[in-house]
Amino acid sequence: MKPSAKLDDPQVALSVSYACGLADCTRLGYQTSCGNLDARGNISYAFNSYYQRNNQLEQACKFPNLSMVTKTDPSVPGCRFEIMIEPYYGGAQRRFGCIQRAFGLAICSFLFLLKIA
Repeated sequence: MKPSAKLDDPQVALSVSYACGLADCTRLGYQTSCGNLDARGNISYAFNSYYQRNNQLEQACKFPNLSMVTKTDPSVPGCRFEIMIEPYYGGAQRRFGCIQRAFGLAICSFLFLLKIA
């Protein structure tokens, strides 16, 4: 999630729902390996999952004013943000997708959607 993105942006819930509907967000459920992420962490995980499922295509990281491609791994102990493919060009660093380090913020109401997904 872009650092400048606002959690109350009306596009957040729609974008996360879309991403999780077409990717794997099961690790965000209650008592799962990534179930303790904060709101930004949940959003980042959803976007990254979608981005990875779509072969890291640039178009898969185009959630309006919410997402960005980064090379920083936001994985935290117990919750690994998956990388589905690696670049084929030599000497390149891994791309971690539409993600950003999780920040300590309150869980938003849309999190409920993630927990039941």
